[in-house]
Amino acid sequence: MDHVLYGLAVNPALPSDLLDRLVRTADEVVAARLAERADLTREQAAALVARDEDSAVELAERGLLTAGDIDPVAQPSAALALLAVGAGRPEWARLFAADPDPGRRERLAACPGLPADVAEALAADADIGVVAELALWTTADVAARLVVELLADDDQAVGEAAAANPSLPPAVMSALVSRCVGGG
Repeated sequence: MDHVLYGLAVNPALPSDLLDRLVRTADEVVAARLAERADLTREQAAALVARDEDSAVELAERGLLTAGDIDPVAQPSAALALLAVGAGRPEWARLFAADPDPGRRERLAACPGLPADVAEALAADADIGVVAELALWTTADVAARLVVELLADDDQAVGEAAAANPSLPPAVMSALVSRCVGGG
């Protein structure tokens, strides 16, 4: 890594034209530092993600990316980062629900506000890690259904994830406590 470029990337006095130049040439380490800058424009953020998609999470969380900046097929990590902050498009969720990569489906399962058909597809996923991630982050009704369906099969990963879901209805929490520690 070029330590001089790293230093410039974090220097708040870096002129805008030099910042543009660093964005256009950044490697992953410099891109990570540039993504933390408070003075990045939306255009610079989009250009940075085009160079290094890993910077998308930071930029999406800060609201510097929009759905119009991202191609979900070419930049799946960036699209998932936008879905995670509620700024992605519903059709992206459908695309990733059918993605052959279980890691992407698992990241999708943690996203808020998923369309009902996507939540249903993820609940029926063959990869238990995807279902467990959905159980942890989904709405109360889907989490409760997962508890009923999957604890019948004594699936510990899904049960633990669903039990940790803060939106789980109190009645379902009570049933889980009763099942695990006995009546009361």
